[in-house]
Amino acid sequence: MTSRDRTLAAVCDTFAPGDQERLPSASALGVPQRLRSELEALHQPAVLKEFDRLLDTINSLVLNAVLTGRPVRFSSLFPEQREDYLRRWAGSRLPLKRRAFHVLKRLTMLYTYGAPDSPYWEWAGYAPPTLAPPAQPAALTIRQPHPGETIEADACVIGSGAGGGVAAAVLAAMSVLPALQPKARVTGILPVTENMPSGHAIKPGDVLRIRNGKTVEVLNTDAEGRLVLADGLSLAVEAGADAIVDL
Repeated sequence: MTSRDRTLAAVCDTFAPGDQERLPSASALGVPQRLRSELEALHQPAVLKEFDRLLDTINSLVLNAVLTGRPVRFSSLFPEQREDYLRRWAGSRLPLKRRAFHVLKRLTMLYTYGAPDSPYWEWAGYAPPTLAPPAQPAALTIRQPHPGETIEADACVIGSGAGGGVAAAVLAAMSVLPALQPKARVTGILPVTENMPSGHAIKPGDVLRIRNGKTVEVLNTDAEGRLVLADGLSLAVEAGADAIVDL
């Protein structure tokens, strides 16, 4: 393993260290190798050269002595020290260092969570310190608006943006759970897909097999949201959910 390979593995494992039980570290998933191979596949030597220069800078004894006052290689730091190192880059007054931090973070997260075989991508949730029986879900009220009626709302989603609005609602709900400290385990599932016409797009008459093994015939090609929703509901059932709230 070269010095750059060790540095890239240390960077990736700092952003995604795993939990030593269910989730492996980024390097255990092969993220550093996958990241580099994707950069090489761009066939843009200047981009790869700039990326390698960034890794050399992070792991340089001389440059770290100048930038941090400590002649130490990034790859030789303990995990807590590496995390502190990257946090200082994130909050640096130098735009170049902040930009470098975000490039490394986004690339690592992309290939850690986005890889087809990654265990990270399936779950985005909040687990309270102690689990309790789930509370009864609140009743939802559905009403029909009347012509000329004015309705006040913080956000209004019209047309095909509804899917994005629902995804935003799930993310917003998950973001406030640590403050609310609910008494039940809550898991957010966001089944999303692109709506992009191509030779591989779904066509009327196609028969697809969803996550739970059932088959679905496509009668409307504007149904990609409903199709991935079926996968999301199947995933919730697999997780043993006591209650499912469909936003």
